Amino acid sequence: MRPRACCGCLAVPLLLLLICYLVTFFQVGQPYLEARSRWNSAQIRDYSVQVSYGTLADNYDHSSEMVQDGRLVQRVNLSTGHADVYPARSPVIDLQFDSVAFYLLLPFGFYLCDVQYEPVYGFPSRTVENDFDLGIVIEITSFVPE
Repeated sequence: MRPRACCGCLAVPLLLLLICYLVTFFQVGQPYLEARSRWNSAQIRDYSVQVSYGTLADNYDHSSEMVQDGRLVQRVNLSTGHADVYPARSPVIDLQFDSVAFYLLLPFGFYLCDVQYEPVYGFPSRTVENDFDLGIVIEITSFVPE
C-alpha cells in the first residue's frame, strides 16, 4: 500500500506562494493600478519624451520619441542624431506599463522590478528591471504633452 499524500505538505508551499503574490500586489500592483488610472484619465495621446536607456552601471542610449495619436511616429538617437521611424513599436510609456504588468504576474515581481511614477500624469518615469546581472534602467528625463 502506498502512503497517502499529506495535505499539510502542499499547504505550506502554496501559502508561501500566496504571501509572495500579496507582497507583489501591495508593493508593485497597487501603485501600478493607481498610476495607470491617472495616465488613462489624463488622455494624453500626443507628446514628446526624452528617454535614457542603460544598466545600473552605465547609460548606453539617449533618445527622443515623438508620439501622435498614441503611436510612436519618430525616434531620434540623441547620441548619433539619427532619426528612425518605428511604426510597429509602441511608445516607451506603453512599453513600461506593459513591463510592470508582466512583473505583477510573477511571485517575486516586487524584487525583480522597481518603478517610480511621475506624480502628475502617472506614467512610469523610472523603471529598473533586475535581470540578476546588471539591471536594465529606463528613465524618462523629459515629458512634454502637446
